[in-house]
Amino acid sequence: MIISDKTQVEKLIETMYQNIEKTKGHVLKIMNECSSLEGLVRLKFDHTSCDPLTGESINFIEMLNQSFSDLVVLKAVDDLLVRFPDKKFEMRMGALSGYDICSTDQEIVAECFAAVTAFNNQKIKKDAEKLMQLGKGIRKYLYFYSREDTEEKIAAFMGKYPEITFVRYHDFEFGQR
Repeated sequence: MIISDKTQVEKLIETMYQNIEKTKGHVLKIMNECSSLEGLVRLKFDHTSCDPLTGESINFIEMLNQSFSDLVVLKAVDDLLVRFPDKKFEMRMGALSGYDICSTDQEIVAECFAAVTAFNNQKIKKDAEKLMQLGKGIRKYLYFYSREDTEEKIAAFMGKYPEITFVRYHDFEFGQR
């Protein structure tokens, strides 16, 4: 998906919020109709939720993971459009291979993720090393949300990769909704 302006980002965010609201309704209905265990089994294994972008039916766990990853990607591309207003960006949202965001001229590349801690499964290290495989002339960005990491631990890690611009998010707000 190619993004060239903030209006496109806003439309995608609105679609996500609508699908998240639909999922909330499905989850509440399931949990009210079933025993606690049966409800949780259905949320984990059945297609009880909406894909955040397409609205297709998926399980709740996948919906949670995909929603927050996609929100980080959207926040990142929104930021990149401000930093580089003359650029267009290709986003690879969902379970697509390749870099999460890449300018159409291949000069800017970003990886994005959301996790409780950036160091779980060495996610931040793996993404940083993936970016470091790129040539020196490419601008590298790593956008992430992590809830439990200390600023000191993040700063110490970022110091090991001065070629990468790190952007840590602390919330998922995009303005008034």
